[in-house]
Amino acid sequence: STSSTSTTSSTSSTSSTSSTSATSSTSSTTSSSSTSTTQGCQPVASHIPAILDHHRVRSSSSYANQFTAAVAMTQDGSSLLVGAPEDGAGVVFNYRWQSSTNSFEPLQTIVASSNSGRHHRFGSSLAVSADGLWLVVAYPATGQRDFFGRILNDGTVRIYQRVITLFPFSSYGRIGRSRTTFIGPFAFDYLNRLWMADYSREEVDVFAVSDDSFDRVESVESPISGDIDFGKSFAVSGARLAVGSSVGVVVYETVTFTEVTRLETVAPGQTLGPVVQLHDNLLIASTVEGGAVRVYRANSTGYEVIDVLVPPPQTPATIVAQFGSTIAAVDDLLYVGATDMAVGSPGTLFTYLRQPFGGSYELIDTLSDVSGSSGSFTAAMVVAKRPTKDYVLALGSPFATVGSTSNAGKLALYDVDTTLCYSSTSSTSSTSST
Repeated sequence: STSSTSTTSSTSSTSSTSSTSATSSTSSTTSSSSTSTTQGCQPVASHIPAILDHHRVRSSSSYANQFTAAVAMTQDGSSLLVGAPEDGAGVVFNYRWQSSTNSFEPLQTIVASSNSGRHHRFGSSLAVSADGLWLVVAYPATGQRDFFGRILNDGTVRIYQRVITLFPFSSYGRIGRSRTTFIGPFAFDYLNRLWMADYSREEVDVFAVSDDSFDRVESVESPISGDIDFGKSFAVSGARLAVGSSVGVVVYETVTFTEVTRLETVAPGQTLGPVVQLHDNLLIASTVEGGAVRVYRANSTGYEVIDVLVPPPQTPATIVAQFGSTIAAVDDLLYVGATDMAVGSPGTLFTYLRQPFGGSYELIDTLSDVSGSSGSFTAAMVVAKRPTKDYVLALGSPFATVGSTSNAGKLALYDVDTTLCYSSTSSTSSTSST
């Protein structure tokens, strides 16, 4: 692969930040029972989730702002960040988990800077560090030009910092590139380095945090010539970086930034690349053509396929084509979303459990759109493991209708309980409250 090294200093700027108070919420209780023929313990998610919507947060019935266009959580699930890029120039909502109320409560509303100028859709992409002390939010470029051919919306990234997770974020600075920058996804690694994709340049950049700046330390450029959307998806975990594209996945070592392997056309009609995840020693990726998610395990020579996941036979063709549009993994759980990232698309969540001793993934649950409308359910998805509860799963529907307002957006929050054990001879009933 080809890579270059350069250093860029961030320019400090101020973003307007304000607090918002929690409004009223409703509670409901539901009971369910199920019987399993499989021995052992399996994760069970509440199917009547807690719902956060843009109207409740903003206390208005006139917003259509794609709430949940981007969602992020800290590693322990104590902080939840939700982007609403069509709320004016864009808004990010910061929630804090309250064990006393067993819910996420609003802590802070971060609005786009009043001097954002050409920038808009603040909050369409965001990431929070594992420790919750750093937050990055994008103003992506759109490529739109005025009558004179000047770029109207150039891309830039705002950086926020806080001392402890109980506090609100404060503005730290920004990273600006150029008026042709199409900013893609972000990720923080275990060293709190920031990885940022710029697929208009076909590269992934890595930035290191210092006391007074965010400096670019490396650029990983596409090893394949042509416009392949290199960096449209990527994942970083430990010493590995996996970058997706329209023609395959390229894996790098994150210390030397050297290429480890490529996974391209892995089977007839199956080209990897649209969505990629790294989890422990696994690489999980969807296919360009849709309909399959492939699971690879690292070995001494690269990666070997150990599983190919496809939807059940009765799944509608429209859902099959979108299978793998989002992927999230934690411990032995794997979540696969199927939705079109467009207005009016339904969505389905497929939950898999990995069998003991590094076995294959088994489908244990299928959940259809719970947003109340065809709102692109699972378009945003993140899962975290909490000390007080096993897992919390957040699923965004950015185009969900709330009341009479379309494209308002909703967030479904699930508590995933791994303590319920099923046996081949007994039924288990559970009661959940939200």
